[in-house]
Amino acid sequence: MNEPRALGQVFNIGNDHEVSIHQLAELVKAHVGSTSDVRFVPYAAVFDAQFEDMPRRVPDISKIRQLIGFEPRVQLAEIITRTAAYWQQRDAVISAAAPASTLASVRARVNARLAAAMSGAAL
Repeated sequence: MNEPRALGQVFNIGNDHEVSIHQLAELVKAHVGSTSDVRFVPYAAVFDAQFEDMPRRVPDISKIRQLIGFEPRVQLAEIITRTAAYWQQRDAVISAAAPASTLASVRARVNARLAAAMSGAAL
């Protein structure tokens, strides 16, 4: 981008199509072929009392759209495809390099932490 009026400016960049966390979870499940259940966990079970969340995440891209004609080019489905491919490739590389016992140990620790978070136990 070579736009002098953009110097010193701050822009929201993203896709202005809103998607809920539940919709996102279902899209990811469908894409990777998961049969996992989507669980709704209260913030208090995972975060401390100081945590604040935004009720909506929809970037206002009107400023950058007006200045340079920005339009999102990569849609959510493609982002999920690319992200899943990255993690699948990374997991394959790690699996090939690490002994099975190490991978099992790491997975067990991750699963234990997730279970503790879901039950509200201290981590």
